[in-house]
Amino acid sequence: ASGKLNRGLLPEPAVVAGQDHVAPSTEVERRLLRLWAEVLKVDESVIGVHSNFFEMGGHSISATKLLHNVQRSFKAYDFSLSDIFKNPSISAIANKLKQKWIGTGNPMDTSLIRLNNCEDPKGNLFFIHDGTGDIQGYNELVALLPDYNCWGLRWPDFERLSPGQLTMADISARHIENIKLVQPEGSYRIIGWSYGGIIAYDMLLELEKKGKDVHSLVMIDTVTSKNQMAENTKTEPEFSLESEKELIVECMGEEELGVAGIASVEDLWQSVKLAIDRNPGLRENIRQYLPDNILQLVPNFDAVSSEEMISSLNTVRTLRHLVSKYKMQGSLNAKLHYVKAANTEFNHNMLSDFFDNNIALSILPGDHFSILKSPVVKDISKIIASV
Repeated sequence: ASGKLNRGLLPEPAVVAGQDHVAPSTEVERRLLRLWAEVLKVDESVIGVHSNFFEMGGHSISATKLLHNVQRSFKAYDFSLSDIFKNPSISAIANKLKQKWIGTGNPMDTSLIRLNNCEDPKGNLFFIHDGTGDIQGYNELVALLPDYNCWGLRWPDFERLSPGQLTMADISARHIENIKLVQPEGSYRIIGWSYGGIIAYDMLLELEKKGKDVHSLVMIDTVTSKNQMAENTKTEPEFSLESEKELIVECMGEEELGVAGIASVEDLWQSVKLAIDRNPGLRENIRQYLPDNILQLVPNFDAVSSEEMISSLNTVRTLRHLVSKYKMQGSLNAKLHYVKAANTEFNHNMLSDFFDNNIALSILPGDHFSILKSPVVKDISKIIASV
């Protein structure tokens, strides 16, 4: 025996109603109950209005999903992720909604997420998603920036099961459209960790081309390589029907899917979802295609639905492909502060040709992931506030 815990052999924890269970008494509470049950994947009967979302199995990713559902259901587009962390029960969220949001919202793209609420903000900060397409990696950092309204920009194509064919221009245009909903004019302050730094660079390039004032860009341990600096000769493979069939057969086997007669990439991945639903043991076959560093960003990976798991896999694949074929071109007038983890080998010097001003550099102890955790993340919050 290796001594490692095989979580796949453990029984699912039972979720039962507690002695203090109180059923919803208003329409708002009943609607919230349905949203909770959908996200937590538990029966509505075990959830009371005083149940704690996180004690019932919720985590940062499911909280983000709950936020999307609350925003859409109640038109509460200004409701933030911090509102859920501060109000983790149905009763508390219902009271918060009644105070301000019910029936008063304006339509807003749900890939734009309000991360906190500030009564008298110094300005807006926009955080661009990492290689998972999500923004939960910024949670600790945002908590240290209470004087700013912080907004997260998620991957806009999360509903797809199959990998996408979006270009960097598509992503930048969508994100720019969203930040202008919040802040129609500059001076924009944008933060990008990991792949988010490259996407942020392209956004700022487009904003400056249109004559918009860009204040600054903070890149946090952003992946930089010669691929971004010159015409690429090697990129991640395109997602053709044939190449996707080859990958899936290698991963799961022809007999599991019968892929020969499938005529589209979307239908192909739908068949993978159905196969996993029939045989949950196949989840491990999918897991092997997600790098360990990505799995670090997906808490409770074993507990997510087959749909969420496949979507996560193909979002990562799509972003890798997008960044691998992207070529940086054009010089920015915006200030750049590059925050590098001491234990990574990213070469920030390559960026000097793409910024008119000198690049400010901070090297902080830790690796690509630990620098966004306490205690080092405090230093990053101070850098952002000072730029």
